[in-house]
Amino acid sequence: MILIRGRASILERERRPFAFSGRGNEQGRVGRTITFETHKLGAYLTISSTAEAARVLLDHWPAKHGKALKRAKATCLAVLQGNGNPEIARKAFLTAAEEAGVLIRD
Repeated sequence: MILIRGRASILERERRPFAFSGRGNEQGRVGRTITFETHKLGAYLTISSTAEAARVLLDHWPAKHGKALKRAKATCLAVLQGNGNPEIARKAFLTAAEEAGVLIRD
């Protein structure tokens, strides 16, 4: 289990689907993924769950501040707590990527 700001993270306890594009398997993965360029030029990362999206936003995001980033973090964490919609979290992640200038690969 990882720690985030002194609290045990729910990221290790639960893996919820990232978007409603089909039935997820037992690991909470679904068919719709997001592939984006990392801070290393030419290196890409693919995420397929809300837990992975939250981990990227909290620990590996190139921007430290931003309205869309704040909303994306809150939305992903709400989904992991059972209080949010994975599709809204996916859209919030994409908006945060646009705000930060992160290239999304289709």
